[in-house]
Amino acid sequence: MKLFLWLLSLQVVVGLTAAGANQTFSGPIVPANPEAAGEELVAKLLSLRPTESMTNRATLTTYSNRTKLGSIPLIIEVTAGETGWTTTYVEPGQGSAAERLTVAKANDGSTTYHAKRHDEPQKTLSGGEAFTPIAGSDFTLADVGMEFLHWPTQRLLKKEVRRTQSCDKLESIAPHGWPGDYVRVLSWFDVDTGGPVVVEAYNGKGKLVKEFRPTKFEKVDGQYRVEEIEMNTFPAKTRSIIRFDVKASAP
Repeated sequence: MKLFLWLLSLQVVVGLTAAGANQTFSGPIVPANPEAAGEELVAKLLSLRPTESMTNRATLTTYSNRTKLGSIPLIIEVTAGETGWTTTYVEPGQGSAAERLTVAKANDGSTTYHAKRHDEPQKTLSGGEAFTPIAGSDFTLADVGMEFLHWPTQRLLKKEVRRTQSCDKLESIAPHGWPGDYVRVLSWFDVDTGGPVVVEAYNGKGKLVKEFRPTKFEKVDGQYRVEEIEMNTFPAKTRSIIRFDVKASAP
């Protein structure tokens, strides 16, 4: 199944289309220079951006093992501008009680993070603050902003098929002193759209601590759109799922 509409940087982008012909290969392809190929792939991924602004409704559900902990509504606002674009995750509240967490992407590929909680002024997050959970879930701003694409070491390990998709397999290594729970990320990106197929995050001991993947798709107007994405954490065995209403927009 080829996806003509994908997820961009773990953020909802329903206007992104595949930019090239569908690429397929029968076996893994290893680049001659993994570092150069990795830097080229990352530059391509960071250059992707939505063509229009949109607002989407979603539901965020959290689980511990198989026990459902709760569900809350979520509004995701994508705003395209001349100098860049933002994605804001809004946990609705009464009036100024809403919490707004924002990932801001500049045209030069840089990323900044902001939080506006209730009636407090907006705050720019720095360092470990970017690991702020979205509505108490396993998704953090650093996760959905794909902060690992800004790490100094990027290697394209190979091109291979993952989950029936032709993918670029990227290895990202964190800088020394990185404050997050993981320091190495393996990610598989669809070669046609740049959409993430699987993202695995490992700690300094080489243990898998997080895994992200889109899990359900909906065909709308003849094109596939991401309907559900899932984040699993280990060894806690907690799970967070964002389900999008791909057929409706928030007012």
